[in-house]
Amino acid sequence: MAVNPAIKNESGRTSLKTDDQWVSLRYSLSYDEAFDAFLLLSARGSKRHRDITAVALIVLAALLTVLYAFYPYQLEYFFLAVLALATFGGVMYYPRIKAHAGAKRVAKARGVYKVDLSTAGRLRTADGPCLELSGDKDARAFETEALFVLRPDRQHTFCLPKRIMAEHEIDLIREVVAAHVKKFIRTGI
Repeated sequence: MAVNPAIKNESGRTSLKTDDQWVSLRYSLSYDEAFDAFLLLSARGSKRHRDITAVALIVLAALLTVLYAFYPYQLEYFFLAVLALATFGGVMYYPRIKAHAGAKRVAKARGVYKVDLSTAGRLRTADGPCLELSGDKDARAFETEALFVLRPDRQHTFCLPKRIMAEHEIDLIREVVAAHVKKFIRTGI
């Protein structure tokens, strides 16, 4: 496997060498890895933002329930409370439902994936086109303790489990992704 180590420049920052080398990865995904990847992608906001939204919706539902108790002929309070609870359910559980469905499809396929990542920020698969990591406006990447999730555009998602990588490959991929993807989020590390 060709690996291009990072070098320190005169300012002390780590930068990638200019020659374009590729890291080749071949792997299969477990249900848990696919679930984590889909959950990261389906839950758009941060955990803190979701928690604040959930608390606000619960407080709103409680307030509307109290108002309905005081004014039982005002049915709109009841329906708004039900709507607030349904929205709470959507905010909290819909991303998990979507992630479960996607992970189930991936685990059922039992595919073996081959992905090549270049130090210039390009991805290629055995049967697909060469993609830029910077992609489009929706490009983002996540790193957890167990995997990298790369989404260069809306049509392509790559889940790269760390269990198949050497430590220097993990460091290199982290540097390449940080250099080429604007929205790189490291969670649970």
